[in-house]
Amino acid sequence: MFDSVIPDPVAGLGAAAEAVASEDRDGWSNVARSAHLVELLVVRDRVEAEVLRALGEWDGAAAFAEEGSMSPVGWLAENGPMTRRDASDLLRTARLARAHPRTAKSLAAGDVPAANVTLLARATRHREVVFDEQEDTLLDAASELPPEQFRRLARWWQSLADDHLDRAAPDLQEERWHLHASSTFGGAVALRGLLDPEGGAIVLAALNALDAPDPADGIRPPRSLAQRRVEALVALAEGTAGSRRVNLDVIIDLATASGESPTDLEGFRRELVGIGPIGQATLERLACDSSVGRVVMRGKSLILDLGRRTPLVSPAQRRALAIRDGGCVEPGCNAPPEWCDAHHTDPWTLGGPTDLDQLELRCRRHHVKEHRGNRGPRPPPWRAN
Repeated sequence: MFDSVIPDPVAGLGAAAEAVASEDRDGWSNVARSAHLVELLVVRDRVEAEVLRALGEWDGAAAFAEEGSMSPVGWLAENGPMTRRDASDLLRTARLARAHPRTAKSLAAGDVPAANVTLLARATRHREVVFDEQEDTLLDAASELPPEQFRRLARWWQSLADDHLDRAAPDLQEERWHLHASSTFGGAVALRGLLDPEGGAIVLAALNALDAPDPADGIRPPRSLAQRRVEALVALAEGTAGSRRVNLDVIIDLATASGESPTDLEGFRRELVGIGPIGQATLERLACDSSVGRVVMRGKSLILDLGRRTPLVSPAQRRALAIRDGGCVEPGCNAPPEWCDAHHTDPWTLGGPTDLDQLELRCRRHHVKEHRGNRGPRPPPWRAN
């Protein structure tokens, strides 16, 4: 009697892939091609789920060290068909699943697409404590929504999680923002960084205002967006944009504006136009020194009412603040008035007046600190009348 041989399932997958690749599809109808593609995508998702499970087990056992590798990402980039960035994303997702049994179980059972678990891993980075408390809610949404819709929901959740972290540990958020500059062998300068939502919106709005797209039928081929931004950044640093006013638009839904806690993440909106969701502290800080207008809409396309922009702090008040405060009022800070915002000591979002004795100048750094450092429990932040 011969010993039974257990077939290798992975080898079987490889053989099946070879069989699919050798199919003659020349005479297939478009309907058959579509059905075939969908089947392949479903199988790919199941295989990806198993890759994540195997990777989590491999990483947990530190199997990469057996061959002398110091890093799982380095080992994956060297031995697998992927870049270091792809390896890092894959490893982050696998670690999320391994650390959370319900997520791993849902992924293995096919209840949650692997793409949605990848989106979860990205959204929960630096927010792991909040995810631990809300895993069930997020998994329920991940099992019901396709990846594109779940991506938008995950971004809203990030904003709410950051609000929670702002209140619990306001200094942790500032540690995430950075800008690195390094010189290359050829003398060029490479920039790499991460900006907070408001800072990113300010930079992008200023760069876009400086350099418009080139005409398509010009003498030279039009520059790419990245190329225009490089030239605009240099021009901005040279001071040629000193007289330009950078405008930011914030969108907030009526329920949130009325102080209600969001119950429907898909209907919740509190975002910078062109950037995405922002935290409550950022919204309150922007409201300190801004022009306020309203656009009342029904749905996404029907405008019911359009109001004019009205500045909260008048030019005369700003001149008076510059004379009175001389710059940022934070002890030890010497930022001049032109670098400062007009901060409402009695929050405008709670009905505080825009009177001179209720205003003070604060540079952006200390304005951020003031709002994040004084965020205890509050009554509803807005009054919608």
